[in-house]
Amino acid sequence: MEFKEKMNNTLSIIFLILFFVLIEIYRLYRGQKGIILSIDAPSEFFTPLSNIKMKVRLANGKEITALASVCLMCTNRLTIGDEVRILKRGEDYIITLSFFASRASNNCKINEHKICS
Repeated sequence: MEFKEKMNNTLSIIFLILFFVLIEIYRLYRGQKGIILSIDAPSEFFTPLSNIKMKVRLANGKEITALASVCLMCTNRLTIGDEVRILKRGEDYIITLSFFASRASNNCKINEHKICS
């Protein structure tokens, strides 16, 4: 019985890892690449559900306005010139990054209000 439980646990872990990798590959190829040109961060207090507008140039040269969450900006230290992925959601464009592109940081200037932690 113990061997069967260990085998089930091992198979579950392998399945979860493969699932995670497949989802990240899907996300990697789903969106369009873009480069952040400017960040329009309001000076007022941020809330956890806030979005920050950014001007992004897509690979085809088109410039768009995209939204990034405050927490995405903090945890990945997004700055002008960074390459991001753009997804179209309804009428809006959303900035996203794959897990593999993550650049976690604990010293986010926006996070002075302890929003993302």
